[in-house]
Amino acid sequence: MKFVLPSIVCFLLYACSGLDDGDFSRVRKVVIEGSIEQGEYPIVYLTYSSGFYEPVDSASLQELVLATARVEVSDGEQSEVLTLFRNAKVYPPFYYRGTELRGEAGKTYTLDVRSGGENYFSETTIPSVTPLDSIWVEPEAERDSLGNLWIRFQDVAGQDNYYRNFVRLKGKEEKYHPAYQSTISDRAFDGQLYEHPVLNLPESFIEIGDDVLFQRGDTIELKFCTIDVHHFDFWRTLERELYLVGNPFGSTGNEVISNIQGSKPALGVWGGYGVTHKTIIFQ
Repeated sequence: MKFVLPSIVCFLLYACSGLDDGDFSRVRKVVIEGSIEQGEYPIVYLTYSSGFYEPVDSASLQELVLATARVEVSDGEQSEVLTLFRNAKVYPPFYYRGTELRGEAGKTYTLDVRSGGENYFSETTIPSVTPLDSIWVEPEAERDSLGNLWIRFQDVAGQDNYYRNFVRLKGKEEKYHPAYQSTISDRAFDGQLYEHPVLNLPESFIEIGDDVLFQRGDTIELKFCTIDVHHFDFWRTLERELYLVGNPFGSTGNEVISNIQGSKPALGVWGGYGVTHKTIIFQ
């Protein structure tokens, strides 16, 4: 995904702390980005936040990674201590992943992180999957080489539902990344058959251009996810800040709502995903 928390920790620190610039370099918090998808093993990234004025080079970035933590995930019946893996192609180069426990829809998962004598924890659920009714691409009226991706799904009536979209271009991108304005709440369409545009993530939030559209010939892989309210609140508030400010080093001063608790303040999210996959070729 393009949203990797260590790349926005300065923004998160500013948005949550209310500190002035003189305090920036003296504050360091644990940053947790963890998720568990239906049918997949849990994955957790652990780093420290970086001060606004701290250097950004390979040595300083390496020091931000927590590679000696104990990370445990449980569904109330089974639990697993996650294994540390390395991937030198991405940052952070270390992550914790399960090898036994896989996500199941309808279950609740707790995260327990212990590092440096401190304890951090969170809880999330994997909601039931909402199937997609259909998916299509509408070409632009004046430039039919570009198109908008649309989805249609039947929302379940009488309950609060939350969704998040990810996309990947087959043959061009290795990983899924969040769509632009990736989160959806059903508060305005409870129980309805709902149509929604799915936009590509732009290179810059300062000036949104044609890069949110798809190009003719693209094979678009969509991951349509159900999420719970606490998971939704984190990404909704984080995306609001990113879109309003336009860069990861500023803030409107609004709170980014984390669902991580601990013996010391921490940043980040632990979230479950119920997943539907679809693929479409923009012909």
